[in-house]
Amino acid sequence: MPIPMYPVPSQDAYGQQCPHSPQRITPKYIDCSMAIPSLRPILDASPLSDAYTLYKAFKGIGCDKKVLLNIVTHRTCYHREQIKREYLRMYGKSLIQRTESELRDPLERVVVSLLYSGADLDAYTLRKATKGLGTDESALMHILCTRSSFQISKIKESYRNLFGRSLQDHITSDTSGSFKKILLCLLNEPRDQSNFADPAIAAQQVSEIYSRCSVKMKAPENLIPIFCKTNYNQLRLTFEKFQSAQGKTIYRYVKEFFEGDYERTLMTICNYVINPFHYFSKHLKLGIINGDINQVIRVVCTRCEIDLTNILNDYKIIFGTDAATDIKNAFELQHRETVVALLMLIGQQ
Repeated sequence: MPIPMYPVPSQDAYGQQCPHSPQRITPKYIDCSMAIPSLRPILDASPLSDAYTLYKAFKGIGCDKKVLLNIVTHRTCYHREQIKREYLRMYGKSLIQRTESELRDPLERVVVSLLYSGADLDAYTLRKATKGLGTDESALMHILCTRSSFQISKIKESYRNLFGRSLQDHITSDTSGSFKKILLCLLNEPRDQSNFADPAIAAQQVSEIYSRCSVKMKAPENLIPIFCKTNYNQLRLTFEKFQSAQGKTIYRYVKEFFEGDYERTLMTICNYVINPFHYFSKHLKLGIINGDINQVIRVVCTRCEIDLTNILNDYKIIFGTDAATDIKNAFELQHRETVVALLMLIGQQ
């Protein structure tokens, strides 16, 4: 099995996994067994007391957002699950529904993301990506390209349980072409979970990638099985052999021969397989540069209990700036309360 990232308290199903095997880590790649979360929880807090405090925060006109944020950003996902159960038991109402009735995006998205956990959080993120006018293609590829086959199976279960419709139905209706085909492959065809990397298979895959690109085949999705079903160690070896044989990185080749959301999905897989911390730090930076606070929320909320400290350190090395400062400068004017929440999750407050 791949090295597990920082374990979440709910060990039953959904610990995020890193694509790096202990059998093949070189200095070029980061050892994800050293993943460090950024969230600073209060471990001895009482779920019963927290549920009561939140009830008082919601009572009356408006909501005491400071109290709400101090609780949800300083509790583990396990603790937040207990708070939800206590709140429902004591007051007969869903804490998530109460939150949605009191807050508006983007702050609502932060708090509700924290009130979900594991597969439910990813299912919620994907539902937000497909709900309403337009589709957030970046969110779809971000979640589906960085989750294991086991995690995706749990996401599909959660999605149907939470929203009463299959995730495949929404993706099928909201996407098209090669982009739809690669997402459906990630969704329905499990990736090889072995750690074995065979140089002969790598050579064969290099030949397939090169030949299919060089003749500009009319069906670029023929590359999908290689990118979506091959185990991470094999993919990494294939990418290395490709660069040695062709004198070009796999990134350059993908950009040269493909375009649009399909090209972005292939690039997401490449980036995540080669170095997940680099991938997430660059994804965070793009959200900041493009003024996409939802993208920033997605990275922070899904990684704060796994490896966000590593991502933030990587961000500083790559870009020479502090991510917390960049988030504050980019969004504080329009979304002050959301920025406060994000800084809490980053460990700044």
